[in-house]
Amino acid sequence: GGKWNDYMIEITGEGFAYRLKEELSGIKGHDRNSGVEFVFNTKDKIRQFEIKPKILGLLSAAEKTIHIEMAYFGDIDITNKIIEMANAGIKITILLPKRANLQTDLNHKVMKHILTKTSGSVDIYCCREMLHAKMMYIDEKIMLMGSANLNKQAMEHLSELDVLVHGEDLSFAGLIKKSIEDRMNNSERVLDAAEIKFNRSKAFLESLVCS
Repeated sequence: GGKWNDYMIEITGEGFAYRLKEELSGIKGHDRNSGVEFVFNTKDKIRQFEIKPKILGLLSAAEKTIHIEMAYFGDIDITNKIIEMANAGIKITILLPKRANLQTDLNHKVMKHILTKTSGSVDIYCCREMLHAKMMYIDEKIMLMGSANLNKQAMEHLSELDVLVHGEDLSFAGLIKKSIEDRMNNSERVLDAAEIKFNRSKAFLESLVCS
């Protein structure tokens, strides 16, 4: 009965539907520099896992800011990249649920690790309501949104679909900023790694389930 917070995106136009159908069949003929790009993991007609490399590339290319809203964390490569970029001076903000419907302890373990390895430079906010979003906002000009969480299961095993939007096509940037502000106002900021508590046994079991 609790409130869940999420993002959805609507893309209209027959051309987008046709392109998505082609890409899911393994045809990659469109301009990858266009303002709207489909990024997916699929195991059906073809096996192709694009999302993790795309996320690592976006994080690496950040020049000023990285904002992440995510339900579930745990992929070690992405966690390490977040730490690397924070230590390189990129301003990083992470929003996650204070209590998730799944893997709360694993989430808290990852956040504690990030804060510890970055000397507390990453701003972490725990949403009081369930946050089911999967969104990254890079330098306030590139957005990745979709179904993929940042845990190992989503990155390496599940079929997922994300949408990358940038340039002039990111016409709803103002709405994203307003949503971020609203969610942060409904969250508790973690100021120190010592504040984060988790059950090590549960975190270990959750890492097995989500891997």
